[in-house]
Amino acid sequence: MIVVRAYPRLHVGLVDLGNATSRRYGGAGFMLDCLPVEVTIEAGSHAVRGLALLDRRSQADVMEAIKRQRRAFPVKPTRISIRCVPPQHIGLGSKTALILAVLKACALSSQLQISSKHLQMLSGRGGTSGVGIHGFFKGGFVIDAGHRSDLGTHFAPSAFQRGFEIPPLLSRITVPAGWRFALILPKGRRYSGAREMKFFRENTPVPKFEVKETMAILHHGIAPAVLEDDISTLRIALREMHRCGFKRRELRGQAPPVRRLFDKLEKIPDCAVGLSSMGPLLYVVMKEPTEEVLDGLAAIVQKEGASLLGVCAGRNRGYEVLG
Repeated sequence: MIVVRAYPRLHVGLVDLGNATSRRYGGAGFMLDCLPVEVTIEAGSHAVRGLALLDRRSQADVMEAIKRQRRAFPVKPTRISIRCVPPQHIGLGSKTALILAVLKACALSSQLQISSKHLQMLSGRGGTSGVGIHGFFKGGFVIDAGHRSDLGTHFAPSAFQRGFEIPPLLSRITVPAGWRFALILPKGRRYSGAREMKFFRENTPVPKFEVKETMAILHHGIAPAVLEDDISTLRIALREMHRCGFKRRELRGQAPPVRRLFDKLEKIPDCAVGLSSMGPLLYVVMKEPTEEVLDGLAAIVQKEGASLLGVCAGRNRGYEVLG
């Protein structure tokens, strides 16, 4: 039996959803060392167990990816079991991690030499953001360069993209060892399917000056903060990020409890706060937090009726294989 574990990500934000450059989308995010997807595979008749852990659309996406791989490569009959998956549609990128874990497990079981890029293409993921598909293999803080602007005429979520290239990996930075990420789930809106598509249609294109401001914040604020282990700069940069561009619209599109908790978390000293993807997941980045700080954070979360999913380090490695 082969076991493949893949890890979730936090998505800091998308960049160009306003045709301000020759590329569209592009984004950045942190890989996390917690809440893994776990897939097992062993010889047997073609079967997939554990699909009940997923919603219908995710079930269909997993099966389509498996079919694409079987059409392209001589995959041996195997029994795949999905053991665990983080909560879906909250901002952790669980579907991307799961699909790539399944495809990698199948490749290992059949002793197939499939490149990372080919697995990425087979996954059908990465139509908007490349953070999850690069982070699966490399870990760390990932920045991707988006897609050529001539590959589409409108802005849409990854699930609605067709015929795209994998967004190039622009930068991969090691997450500082002392950083901890508190993952907080308030009662908010979960975007997927038609609801997510509607949001994109109603909130794009973003004004070009906001796109360029977002790029400046990412490349001259957030990325250097990670590189230099500087929570103070990260705090300022993330605050600015959530006040412009598509990220401002994502936060504004969330339910009042999410926005209210976000405002309260921003007041905690020496912490950086963000909304992952479209939410509702919020994250707080801290440097070597004390028990007192963590207890105070937990008290705020509890008072607001939210759930603390955990506190973890960043993950500077990709997927892992056991067995």
